[in-house]
Amino acid sequence: MKKNILILLTCIVITTKAQLLLRVNSDSLSVYNLEGGDEFNQKQIDEDYWSLLPWPKTNIRQFFSFERSNVVLENGLAKFLLTKVDSVYRLQLHEVDSTFIKEQQLNLTNSSYLMKYNAGIVISKQKLHYGLYELRFRTEQGKGVWPAFWFFGGDKNEEIDVFELKGEKGNQIHVDTHCPYGCGRGYKNKIGLNSSWGGWVKITHSLHDGFNSVMLDWRPNEIIWYINGYPMAYFHGKFNNPMNLYINTQVSSKYSAFRPGPDSTTTLPNTFMVDYLRIWKSYKSGDTIQLKLNPLLNSNMYKANYLNKTSKSKGVIYNQKKLKKENGIILISLQEKHILRIETMGKLAEKKTKVFITQNAESIQLDLLNHENYYQLKPETKSFSLKVEINGKIFLKNIHVEMNAN
Repeated sequence: MKKNILILLTCIVITTKAQLLLRVNSDSLSVYNLEGGDEFNQKQIDEDYWSLLPWPKTNIRQFFSFERSNVVLENGLAKFLLTKVDSVYRLQLHEVDSTFIKEQQLNLTNSSYLMKYNAGIVISKQKLHYGLYELRFRTEQGKGVWPAFWFFGGDKNEEIDVFELKGEKGNQIHVDTHCPYGCGRGYKNKIGLNSSWGGWVKITHSLHDGFNSVMLDWRPNEIIWYINGYPMAYFHGKFNNPMNLYINTQVSSKYSAFRPGPDSTTTLPNTFMVDYLRIWKSYKSGDTIQLKLNPLLNSNMYKANYLNKTSKSKGVIYNQKKLKKENGIILISLQEKHILRIETMGKLAEKKTKVFITQNAESIQLDLLNHENYYQLKPETKSFSLKVEINGKIFLKNIHVEMNAN
């Protein structure tokens, strides 16, 4: 993504312990607590937590500017709009790309420049660091359209691209890392030649056909990417500095990365839809695992296509040794009183996993994996246990419940 953006400052915090995420590994079951994020249920973006404009807000190589009005909250979705709007824009000094002007032999009168497109963006005002980040989203087809979810603004302009997409590549996701000191170098491709980390990942279904969940697990010495609970990419390296989080759409051009730009087949406006951003933090060993009622979680409205996964798991960005143990994700929430909503995703169904819920000595096995399951808790229930059987191993977690919404 664009590298010359100066950052601002906080990410909206939602009810903690309102949902649990369990990461199923071949030799462990890790539990994460919902720590923050945004469900985008309100009427407008909360500007105490998000900035709606970057600095600079224009890109003359791509003939567009970011505009506040191109982010719309509607029906529980954040809609990032790319619109076709011809307008003469007076460039500020920091927005002038002198190299491009020289290359194209442009003569600007009063620093005026014709912009052809407007785009939408949000930027967390707080810099964020290690944790598990989840975005549920859907894209629309459109050649030259360039939605993205990324981190930027660490020391020396470090960057982590959770994903970059192109509207004409509905079944591909681009992941990458950037830093001036060569964090993405030193890899070998399949024929043994030096290669930089990053690239396109093919997936089995189009991102235009339904909502998908992409996760980034950012750790001190490594980063793992997931799509719908399936491991997608692995990076070994350090990003020691917190960064701002970006969600945006924009447009490419023949003069920029991710070319080509739009053509006569591109329908505009084009919408990049985000159901929610959720930020997860892992429980420490010995902590009491808690689940609280939260009727504000809106994920019932837009179901994800949890069967969408990578179609090719090879190459520089896929470390088979590191990722083969990643078996899937289990999400547990209380959106209605006494009703557990349990979602499973990833390789759990393929591994013939068994998942059991036990309350008051009564146990029930979940019928469908990679789908939603609902389970009725008894009014007197104060806790329940979740048992996972996979590859001959058994993992058990006890979970305390609180039925009073905050």
